[in-house]
Amino acid sequence: MLFVIGSSYNFVTAQTSKKADSGIIKLLIKQHTQPKPDVFKELTVQDRKNYVLTIDQSKIGKPHDSVVYKLHHKRKCKVFNVPVKLSNLSNDTLRYLSMTCSWGDSFSIDNKNLSILGWVCESNFSIKKFIVPHKSMTYSVPVAVTNGDIRDDKFRVGMNLLIVDKKNKRFTWGLIPSDFKTKNLIWSNEVQLPK
Repeated sequence: MLFVIGSSYNFVTAQTSKKADSGIIKLLIKQHTQPKPDVFKELTVQDRKNYVLTIDQSKIGKPHDSVVYKLHHKRKCKVFNVPVKLSNLSNDTLRYLSMTCSWGDSFSIDNKNLSILGWVCESNFSIKKFIVPHKSMTYSVPVAVTNGDIRDDKFRVGMNLLIVDKKNKRFTWGLIPSDFKTKNLIWSNEVQLPK
């Protein structure tokens, strides 16, 4: 008979009352010493070729006057929508993490005079999204002009692409390592601020 006294990530402490099958002990030790598979995968050079972010300049919305509320403050600014297309050029299905409501948190912009707008969410949880081979998905990303004096500015939109292992059925936004916010960032082509 085998009594497991304690275990940790690296080892198992076990005690036997009689001669125990050493195979059981070896199996327990093997299971507890193998590193747990990463939930998220760091993008490789090939991934960056396979998963491409693009913006069609002609489809960017015209800036319009709006009022943006943030932490009990409101300010007037120009707002426009940017259609950001994520394409899967690979021969395999792309599986990546997003949110049901705050999916805009995955996006960033490289122009300090612009910002991605957030929005209020009543129900927000992580979901797995799929893009089949050689297909794409387009997000309409709301962008605010934070400096009213800009003219002819150019910008790119980035997406934090968090690929999820297809074998992993449990995942959560809270498990994302902080360095993945820069490691897994892919950038669109450069476009001009619409007039």
